[in-house]
Amino acid sequence: MLTSAAHEMDTCPLVLILLLLSGPVAVAVSDKANIAGDWRLATRESSGLAPAPASTREAVVQVYGARAFRWRGAFAVHTWISVKPENAPEYTTYEVVGWRAFHGGSAVQIHNDGPDRFWFGARPELYADLRGEEAARAIRNIEKASKDYPYQDFYRTWPGPNSNTFVAFITKRVPELTVDLPPTAIGKDFLPDGSLVGSPPSGRGLQFSLFGVLGFIVSPDEGLEFNVLGLSFGVDPGGTRVTPAGHRQGRSLMAIWGKILGAGAGLLAGGPLGALIGGIAGHAYDRYRQQNEDGPDGEPGLAKQTAFAIAVIVLSAKMAKSDGAVTRDEVDAFKEIFHVPPEEVKNVGRVFDQARKDSRGFEPYARQVARLFHDNPAVLEELLGGLFHIARADGVAHPAEMEFLAKVAEIFGFDETTFDRLKAAHMGLKVEDPYAVLGVSRDASNDEIRSVWRTLLRENHPDTLIAQGMPEDFIDVATEKVAAINAAYDEIAKQRGMT
Repeated sequence: MLTSAAHEMDTCPLVLILLLLSGPVAVAVSDKANIAGDWRLATRESSGLAPAPASTREAVVQVYGARAFRWRGAFAVHTWISVKPENAPEYTTYEVVGWRAFHGGSAVQIHNDGPDRFWFGARPELYADLRGEEAARAIRNIEKASKDYPYQDFYRTWPGPNSNTFVAFITKRVPELTVDLPPTAIGKDFLPDGSLVGSPPSGRGLQFSLFGVLGFIVSPDEGLEFNVLGLSFGVDPGGTRVTPAGHRQGRSLMAIWGKILGAGAGLLAGGPLGALIGGIAGHAYDRYRQQNEDGPDGEPGLAKQTAFAIAVIVLSAKMAKSDGAVTRDEVDAFKEIFHVPPEEVKNVGRVFDQARKDSRGFEPYARQVARLFHDNPAVLEELLGGLFHIARADGVAHPAEMEFLAKVAEIFGFDETTFDRLKAAHMGLKVEDPYAVLGVSRDASNDEIRSVWRTLLRENHPDTLIAQGMPEDFIDVATEKVAAINAAYDEIAKQRGMT
């Protein structure tokens, strides 16, 4: 008995380490990090997430992160802060770069650079976005905090101080910025001057850290997060998921694919979106009914997350049926949107195949999801955007697919102008017809165009959409749409000489 207990105690640390390493291993075998690339050839182009200074007079503060280069990218992101004071002609980026310190220079780099550029081939994610007076106040505090950073000439990849230590140091000292840095921001837990207790990167809550190697965070923003050897795992404030290092923060369908698809080929037997009931049978279905489709504390419940996912699968299958073929590019496009665990790929395929064979048309499915999200049209736009993303994957916009998408849009309650706007944003018409992307007339005034642009950015912000029921997995599609909206506005502003 004692021997068995001792053996279990010996194996627990090993199991924990293997769990923590599962995320980095998954990233290493995927295309999310540039593991073996040449830095001289890696792209540094703009991702289109930042508003152009020429058309944005107000002050802007943005916090970004992207997978680090080479092997580090399997474990961590590199983070930075970009600011643009009011009426400034360009952005200033604050970041720490290790090679500068290794060659005798300052680790802290403050320079004029593209705020939203790819980090040596890795697409950036936007963690925070401030505008106007709040951003102006934050810029002054960022300038001061960057000067107070205690490791100006020192850099250490692990456990810190590194680029993430620098960004965390600043965000704690800028009250206007509430940033929940992801668990993959290794180094954010390294507290300055050997401190053991301090504030987490968001500035709210409590953090204990033993030199960045071992510790925990309790915060209304980060939730409960543990750090073991720099690798993090934890539970979000809503208590809805556990996040191994290497996985994106936020509510994701990764954790519920098994519940959604566990019924396999029998999922659609219950009628339109039958998977919604079949995948959450038993006590989960009872809970769904009690919660009236919404989770605790007003969060989108599993029902809406599930309905969204199954709707994309079913409508994708019906769209493929409309043009008579499913290409490898379309399959890859679906995988770009939803990160399906290997053990669930067969179940997804079975649902897809059964939906294609099902004699019913797509209309009942589209109507059901339209009813479910009738108060959240922006989420329906993202669902339609995902279908556009899949339709264009093979490089050809088939007439049958466009007709299918137009009919789905009509069922969702979108008029022709809205459909044309979504088509322009998702089918590569950003530069050719920027007015169509924003859905405005060429006769609209500058103030009207500016107002529409700001409304679209607010309605399509990923955090807003996730709060309304969009799965976390769709964030890339939402980010792509925001980039298209910004590009369209910048093009119109350039043509009109707007300031």
